[in-house]
Amino acid sequence: MTAGFRDELDKFEKRDGDVFYITEETKEQLRAIAPFWEHNNLREKGEALLPDEVSVFMETGVFGMEGKLNAGDAHLAVNYGKMLAEGLSGYEQRTRDLKAALDLTDPASVDQYVFYKAVLIVIDAVRKFAKRYAKLAKELAGKEHLSSAGSPMYQNVTIGGQTTDKQDAVNDLSFLVLKSVAQTRLTQPNLTVRYHKNLNKRFFDECVEVMKLGFGMPALNNDEIIIPSFIKWGVKEEDAYNYSAIGCVETAVPGKWGYRCTGMSYINFPRVLLCAMNNGVDMTSGKRFTKGYGYFKDMKSYDELLSAWDTRVISAALSAAFVMAVHPRFQPMSVRGWGQWQRRMDVMRMNPWQKAAHLPTTQTRTGQPLYSNRWLSCLRRRLQAVSCLIKR
Repeated sequence: MTAGFRDELDKFEKRDGDVFYITEETKEQLRAIAPFWEHNNLREKGEALLPDEVSVFMETGVFGMEGKLNAGDAHLAVNYGKMLAEGLSGYEQRTRDLKAALDLTDPASVDQYVFYKAVLIVIDAVRKFAKRYAKLAKELAGKEHLSSAGSPMYQNVTIGGQTTDKQDAVNDLSFLVLKSVAQTRLTQPNLTVRYHKNLNKRFFDECVEVMKLGFGMPALNNDEIIIPSFIKWGVKEEDAYNYSAIGCVETAVPGKWGYRCTGMSYINFPRVLLCAMNNGVDMTSGKRFTKGYGYFKDMKSYDELLSAWDTRVISAALSAAFVMAVHPRFQPMSVRGWGQWQRRMDVMRMNPWQKAAHLPTTQTRTGQPLYSNRWLSCLRRRLQAVSCLIKR
């Protein structure tokens, strides 16, 4: 919590997006605990561990890894159906039982103990948060309960789609959700419509009308592609038909399968390309990223540029991103803790950089690799196009 954040507390209710209304009492509480987090936060600890070979990319803005440095990742689809069935009390009892069963003479149990203790704190916080909404709901009587609008809604509101018996899942509530978004024109949470060939035509026409309003909603996910892809990688058919959108573009099966393959690390590939064209030196900062392999003005063919890119530049960028994306030293404890739960998922996870870095790939239960090297091929094709434009 930096000085900038403390100053921003008075601006939350005045900014254009993500407006929050905070009482003066809460602001003072936040300001009181802020000094504890100065130089004692995940980002600064992560940056202190970065090798020089990685720091140069961070300092110059060639890539950023806010998803890893700032916090644990929360782009996932929770099984809210189970949570609503068991209630917070069910999760609380299960957590207390697991915590009580730990053998604290075993060093491996220490992290688990802290994790379960944190879960209980979160459950208590969710209760208090829910009670505030319950109080508000009583004051705003007449609101309709959103139990189902077709597909699971969750963090990213997902409507439309198909039921597990492959029937169109559009219902009256699907139309109401679409209408409410059209009236409020809110861009958060994201609204996603699961499209399929038998989607209710009137509903799809309404979706197009909302898109024409110009605020970017709803997004469309294609069941005809996504569901077979899930099944191909080992997800059970009934689970594949129950997928939900999360974040911006990710998809997941609530409580069973999900890995954030986008938005965690950002690489400025055009800038890396310019570096390859400038003898390994970044044209913006003047810092050397890698050993030089010549200047673009002296290159006689595209193959020379591709050689410079493949030989050093892309390997440097990938190795730097690989350190942040794969090496456990740079993963916050919360990410490692969730790993214990994620291992129970039906489909094992892997990091997309593993394949590119020629590391052993994690496989699904069917023995198939979860990711391919196609993105590199696509990147090369785009480089060819960029090269042609530059040479003109």
